[in-house]
Amino acid sequence: MNEMTINFNEKNYIAKYNEQTGYYEVNLEAPEIGGIYEADIRYTDLFGQSYEDTQVIQILAKEKIKIETNIVTM
Repeated sequence: MNEMTINFNEKNYIAKYNEQTGYYEVNLEAPEIGGIYEADIRYTDLFGQSYEDTQVIQILAKEKIKIETNIVTM
């Protein structure tokens, strides 16, 4: 069986093959702080051969918005 493992932000994830798209897919938990991160990818094919790659992932941070209520204007 083919297997793809992704190590991102010190956590391992197993990617699932999507037959409709023809791609392996995974939902990664994004870090709180935006920046450039690396994902280490390991893939093992049906013949047991392993492949490794590193991909750069850019995480964009959400701007925190403070909403003030009960403001009185005159």
